[in-house]
Amino acid sequence: CGTNFLIIVMIITIFVFTLFGTPGLLWRLLSRVIAIPVIAGIAYEALRLGARFPRSAAMRVMMAPGIWLQKITTREPDVGQIEVAVSSFKEVLRREAEAAGTA
Repeated sequence: CGTNFLIIVMIITIFVFTLFGTPGLLWRLLSRVIAIPVIAGIAYEALRLGARFPRSAAMRVMMAPGIWLQKITTREPDVGQIEVAVSSFKEVLRREAEAAGTA
């Protein structure tokens, strides 16, 4: 999930940029531009690894902060929201069937 990805990126970023100390402005900007895509790639691979081995204790520890944040920021939909979703889905199916008939 995106929340888990952001948490992992944030944690890795803190560790990586702590190693740089407080360099000058130019070095700080260049290091961020170069390191952020690498950090995002590492976070993505960590998520894939977590999905591949969900029962691993190490993976559960790694994924826990993202799951905690999801519990804070998400909740179950109420009946009205479910009705809107079902109605919207039916409308999409109707329009797709209509478009397929005219194609």
